[in-house]
Amino acid sequence: MLSLNALVPGVAERSAGCVGSHSLTSDAADFTAVSADSPWADRIAGHGPIRSVIVNLRTARIAAVVTGLLGLVLAIATPLLPIKQTAVTIDWPQSGSLAPVTAPLTMYKPLEIDLSVPCAVAAAAPSDKETVLAATTPPPAGDRARTVGLFVTVDGQALTVRSRGALVGTVPRADLAHCQKASVSIDADRAVTLIDEKRTEVPGDLRPQVVGVFSDLPADLQGARPSIHIAVDSRYTSSPSMLKGIAILVGVLCVLISLFALAVLDRADGRRGTHLIPRRWLHVRLADAAVVGSLLVWHIIGAPTSDDGYILGMIKAAPHSGYMPEVFRYYDAPYAPFGMPFYVVSWMAELSVSSPWLRLPALLSGILAWFLLSREVLPRLGLSKRRAPQDYSRALWAAAAVFTLFWLTYNPGLRPEPIVALGTVVTWCLVERTVATRRLAPAGAGLIVAGLTLSAAPTGSFAFVVFLVAAAPLWRAVRSRVEVDGWAGALLPLAAAGASVLYLIFADHGLIEMLQSTTLLGDVGPSEQWHREIIRYEALFQQNPNGSVARRFAMLAMLLSAALTATLLLWRRRIPGIASGPARRVVAAIGVSLLVMAFNPTKWTHHFGAFATLGAMAAAIAVVAVRPRAIRRPQFSLLVLAATAGCATLAFESTNGWFYPGNFGIPWGGTEPVVAGIKLATVFGAITVVLLLAALVVHVTGWTPRLPDLGGRLPGFATPITLVAVLVLAMIGATNAASIMIQRPAYSYGQQNLRSLAGNPCGMADEVLVERDATAGVLTPLGDAREPLVGEQNANFTPNGIASSFSSSSRGAADLVRTGDADNTPSNTGGTGGGTLERPGINGSTAALPFGLDPARVPMVGSRQTGVQRSAKATSSWYALPAGGIDRLLTISVAGRFGPTDLQLEFGTGSGTITPAGMVIPIDIGPAPAWRNLRVPSAMIPRGATAVRVVANITAPSENTWVAYTPPRAPKLETMQQLLGDDPTLVDWGAGIGFPCQRQWRENGGVAELPKWRILPERDLAAAATTTWEGGDAGGPLGWALLLATAQTVPTYLNDDWGREWGALERYVPYVDAPAAQLGRTDVIRSGLWSPGKTPQQK
Repeated sequence: MLSLNALVPGVAERSAGCVGSHSLTSDAADFTAVSADSPWADRIAGHGPIRSVIVNLRTARIAAVVTGLLGLVLAIATPLLPIKQTAVTIDWPQSGSLAPVTAPLTMYKPLEIDLSVPCAVAAAAPSDKETVLAATTPPPAGDRARTVGLFVTVDGQALTVRSRGALVGTVPRADLAHCQKASVSIDADRAVTLIDEKRTEVPGDLRPQVVGVFSDLPADLQGARPSIHIAVDSRYTSSPSMLKGIAILVGVLCVLISLFALAVLDRADGRRGTHLIPRRWLHVRLADAAVVGSLLVWHIIGAPTSDDGYILGMIKAAPHSGYMPEVFRYYDAPYAPFGMPFYVVSWMAELSVSSPWLRLPALLSGILAWFLLSREVLPRLGLSKRRAPQDYSRALWAAAAVFTLFWLTYNPGLRPEPIVALGTVVTWCLVERTVATRRLAPAGAGLIVAGLTLSAAPTGSFAFVVFLVAAAPLWRAVRSRVEVDGWAGALLPLAAAGASVLYLIFADHGLIEMLQSTTLLGDVGPSEQWHREIIRYEALFQQNPNGSVARRFAMLAMLLSAALTATLLLWRRRIPGIASGPARRVVAAIGVSLLVMAFNPTKWTHHFGAFATLGAMAAAIAVVAVRPRAIRRPQFSLLVLAATAGCATLAFESTNGWFYPGNFGIPWGGTEPVVAGIKLATVFGAITVVLLLAALVVHVTGWTPRLPDLGGRLPGFATPITLVAVLVLAMIGATNAASIMIQRPAYSYGQQNLRSLAGNPCGMADEVLVERDATAGVLTPLGDAREPLVGEQNANFTPNGIASSFSSSSRGAADLVRTGDADNTPSNTGGTGGGTLERPGINGSTAALPFGLDPARVPMVGSRQTGVQRSAKATSSWYALPAGGIDRLLTISVAGRFGPTDLQLEFGTGSGTITPAGMVIPIDIGPAPAWRNLRVPSAMIPRGATAVRVVANITAPSENTWVAYTPPRAPKLETMQQLLGDDPTLVDWGAGIGFPCQRQWRENGGVAELPKWRILPERDLAAAATTTWEGGDAGGPLGWALLLATAQTVPTYLNDDWGREWGALERYVPYVDAPAAQLGRTDVIRSGLWSPGKTPQQK
């Protein structure tokens, strides 16, 4: 069959919107097809130009079938084609030495481990103590190291091999003289021990965690020595084989050729094509300036999204890992089959890590999405500026306001929702073009776009929902083509286009590898069933950034608009001024997408950002559907107004909260918006009640109020949904701009972006001041008092007046995604929870000091007592202030819970005899009772002060009310950027966007680099989210980092914002000073069905 509609009289295009017409017809008219054996074909066959057309169409049809089939087959075969996988091994001893080496495995467990210990080596070990012959975790790490690692030890009783705490093999000490070698081999199924020829097998997965190899044996031991061979689980380190690369290249070309052939067949209908960029795109309107201007301004002053730091960590790691790894969780598994846009951002990060630069794709996606909405979607919905200017203006401004609100609150960052929202509207336009013209090439292009959208995130399924809700008219278009070109010519190009996303997803991974990664992510969790979708909406209605005013109203506006449109379509079957078919498909797409989203195993509110374009479409339809002349009963108009006011009430019951660090200095950041002492929620609530009462009165009495006919005199934005959205936009824009001024000269996220534009992208790292050596800043006491820290009149302060251990609970941050028992997670950082010393400090204290303070030089006293607690009082000796005065601030390290006046600093003047000049209450940012640094900014210190002393007075002591302190300090400060430099750093995902310049610790081949530092966000976020998320139970980096090192908190202060609890910096001090292991690497060709075995979570 040949599509030659141009030669058939009476065929007319009756389309709208996406094809350039403004007709209200929902779908295109039927197109007449001319059979090759019909009289029409006979009559035209004799004409040379016509015969040429037929030949070209036959060629195109053959090309469409052949290349479509080949593209489809190669796409399906791509997951099965071989990959080049890098097998990584570790052999010890290394370089002829038994010295320890570090090699933290990101998968925690190896594929297998083989150990050999000569009996002679074990027999020669001392019998009066335990000797570690070999271990995969450092012995100084304590019981946890033995619980998860492999330990081969010998003492006076026996040679013992334990893996993950389980006894694998043992040889009595007396038998060591009679054996040659003890060998152990452990894999995912069993642990086998061979003592010469004697075999012992223990079933089950006893593979140990490996962070290196450690031994008590001399590094230069000669002769027979123990040895270890470790097969690292590097299953994700792979790249396409040559065969796979060629197949992908050929397959992609075939898909493109098949779509081109399909387009050639489309043009046989004889209708003129449209311009790539129609002229109407070039007409700039006031709404365009408002939307694009808002996006541009927000790009600089707006707050980040919750996962910007998370994604920044992944994109930094990708160039070294060779794939996009989940560096904060999930054993470094690939973020697949999703996250493909992150690779683009990763390439951008090679040029700059500036926040505005990295977020440029989101900005460009927003601008392009708006131009599609305003220039393609609105006309397709039947809205014409020439035919119905008032309706068009209403719809344009409603779409602009709701779209902008969605984008600013959900989509300004690195998350994939901006790409999903853009992909959804592009797919919608292409599908509608097929529906309107019955040309299939747009549908084929739409399938490619939908596949790319799905590769961005699970919510990318919304793009395929667009196809689903348009299934009936699409099927009619396909059937009309089948009559001409046959099933193969119509469907194979479409099938190849739909499957083309497999080329991208499986480019460098095999099928089983990808399935195992997906399963692993589900096993680790969080992973909720579809019927738990209510969790997402519960989060939306919490008073925190997840359910902020802006986020809440954006979603409520979409839901209200969709509900109103659906009600009117069901009631009247059509809406005057709106094309019913496209409108029905918009509402259906929203409803089905909400259902599909329920099957997403994670339930975060940021997924709602994918509705930005669909929500704008719904708002545009709704404001036209409910205009007074369309709803002729005034009570219904009043109910619509009441519903809008009710949504505003629900929205303003929340806070103007934003995610860290965008919450610094934000007005109403933790409270409901209030103007002149009146909550805006109360105002909208009162309006709602009045409108409902008015609707009831009108309905009961039948009274119709006479309202002035304003006609077209009201501006297009004067509709309820638009006005409330504009109000919310004004609030968030003004408050975010104000935060920059409120915080000046201190740090704010907007200031970080402004400085990035000036070439200084390092953000908070340039604003956080650090004490490299806290001991160096300790002040010197004046006089010769025997105990200067308590003075001559001391009552119940002692060198050991402190609890042996203590921790501070987080306040609980409801705006955070919790994992585990986050409410009980300690919020104090490394080294601030007490402890004891093996050797007493300078004043006899056995209490462990925080912040790297040297107990041999720094004394400590406290008021806590054994048994009954008594009041305590002490006034220290005077401590000399620096001759040049205090540069920025004076600090003192304290622990315990006490009242604001229970510990004060008194300043004095003079050089010989000190004259008291005033008492100052230091700023205490918590958390109590952990060790923390109270601070006194230089502006609070009395002019001319030369000395300071501590005045402590605990008048109401209890088990929980006490204080411990060290001498005051004049800290020697430098910026965090200066201190950290290019050192490998673990930047918690919650803090990442504020510290873009820090070098991410690297991983390759399944082996990680040990960070030297860790940067934590504000303590509630760290306690409730980042620490638990990154922990060992979930395959996070803390699971191996804290086996290799202990964390020591470094004193830090946010410059010019001294009372701000910005977060924390920890220094990782290794238990064993050891170099990184040398790795063996071998590239192996693997089948796409290859599996190296169980993942860490598999039983």
